[in-house]
Amino acid sequence: MLMRVAFIGHPVHIQTRSADFFLDVLLRAGTDLIHFPSSQFVQMIHDGRPEVLEFDLYICWQNDDIAAALLAAGKRLILIPMYDDAILRSPDYWRLFARCKIISFCRALHELFCLMDLDSYYFQYFPAVEEATRAPETSIHLFFWERRPASPLNVRTIQKLVGRWPISLVHLHTARDDQLMEMAGLTSTTVDPRRHEPVFARAKLMSSRWFASQDEYLSALAHHNVFIAPRLDEGIGHSFLEAMARGLCVVAADRPTMNEYIYHDVNGLLYDSEQLGTEGYALEIPNSCSALGRQAREFVAEGHMRWKQDLDRLCAIISGEGGVARVPAQSYESQMRNNFRWSSPMTLPC
Repeated sequence: MLMRVAFIGHPVHIQTRSADFFLDVLLRAGTDLIHFPSSQFVQMIHDGRPEVLEFDLYICWQNDDIAAALLAAGKRLILIPMYDDAILRSPDYWRLFARCKIISFCRALHELFCLMDLDSYYFQYFPAVEEATRAPETSIHLFFWERRPASPLNVRTIQKLVGRWPISLVHLHTARDDQLMEMAGLTSTTVDPRRHEPVFARAKLMSSRWFASQDEYLSALAHHNVFIAPRLDEGIGHSFLEAMARGLCVVAADRPTMNEYIYHDVNGLLYDSEQLGTEGYALEIPNSCSALGRQAREFVAEGHMRWKQDLDRLCAIISGEGGVARVPAQSYESQMRNNFRWSSPMTLPC
């Protein structure tokens, strides 16, 4: 009989499809899977629906409050937290999850959980590589998705960061996180309502508010060779990984998870988030954004092969097998390091 699994995700991820790759893994593991948006799951609990408490395994994609309640009810659980939310919680809070397995897609978060003696397993996800972009070799075409205008990462601070570059085209995408929340039927947060001031005066400016489909978004992305990662912290970071997989040079904060994929001036560019927006702080003009993008695409291609090899380990955790390694095989670590000239040895505490 197939294991019955309840996957409890965030309603927004139905729009972004950022958890789809993991749902595919669950099907690969041979489960009888039902996907619940968290709001629907909570409502069914409130309505006294007993069937929602009869699964063999519960997987909480974020939604750690629901996970804590399921653990208190004695349910078998796997928690998948995301770095950008998890860092807002205290160590004492995370110790509530000492009785469940945790899957960490962020190395920094895995290390933190190991220091707390939590049962964490680290995986690094890579998408499949796609057709390379059609942007020109000699000029810079920049794409920036301004998700949080009121945050320190917005069009004004980005212009200070790369304003000296010879940019000929800028695409400013203004689909905000609060709009995604509203589409999912959730309460949104307040964002900066100010109109954009004139930006990148020497560049042609294109803009969009929303794309009708993922294909339309990727078609627009294909005409650029530089992608500004849209957030300062990421859980996984599908947006910048998609850009790397298509051969764009990603410019990102030197923070997780971006700095677990991007090595400065090797396969992308990293900046100091503490200096972002300050007077005089800017990135040097890169020698070749296209060359960095090609290296990024090669890096993701190598990583995707390793990710597929690591799926058996992930399926073993889902099925409840014992003796599963907490980190990828050593051959994974050493080959990725040797191929892409990691600047310092990477060691994991467990």
